[in-house]
Amino acid sequence: MTAPSDLSALRLFLAEGDAEIRKDLKTVLTYLRYRVIGETDDACETLEAVQALRPDLVVLDPHLSEEKGLAIAAQLYRERLAPVVLFASEFDLSLVHRAASLGVYSFLVKPIREASLAPILEVAYSRWKAEQEAEDRLQQLRHRDGVQDVVERAKSQLMRAGALSEPEAHRLLQKRSMDSRRSLKQVALEITDAYEALSLRFTETATPGRNHPETRSHNFGRQRVNP
Repeated sequence: MTAPSDLSALRLFLAEGDAEIRKDLKTVLTYLRYRVIGETDDACETLEAVQALRPDLVVLDPHLSEEKGLAIAAQLYRERLAPVVLFASEFDLSLVHRAASLGVYSFLVKPIREASLAPILEVAYSRWKAEQEAEDRLQQLRHRDGVQDVVERAKSQLMRAGALSEPEAHRLLQKRSMDSRRSLKQVALEITDAYEALSLRFTETATPGRNHPETRSHNFGRQRVNP
């Protein structure tokens, strides 16, 4: 074996039905400076262990526990628990396509080939990490946009109600946020809710009902002239 140079110590979980193959794979991975934090030959145990251990990557036999491997891979992807690299006994193009559609990140074929093992694992994990970071950025943007919309609406309402400038309204929101130790969004929502409730009450009060004096017909000062 060629000594590894500078590979990252990813935390791996092995789900392989053959004990001898699993042992050989663990030996190679350990030599390559990966950390094998768990292993099993059972599909259900795989799911439970990954939920508990949260490894960086799962190497999974697709035929584990009577062909349950792919179902486990799909569930790990749906729940965003860990990226999966399939470790199959032979190359099967239909299996590759099916695995890709279920969210599997790469594909290994037995027997173990040390030269291709590390690159496949590293690329799979890098893809997963990039997707996670992109998803996190998207969530942050959505959250930021949501906060910005609420804050702008609250500022506008404060400016109308208190004849404030935009900087004054913003400083008032910030001060209320700091004084109450609540987020800017929470304070802004409180203001917009109060403003909308007050506007609704004012509208209901200002709209005369059917029996309101202003809606009755008045004939004061008028006399009907009989022909």
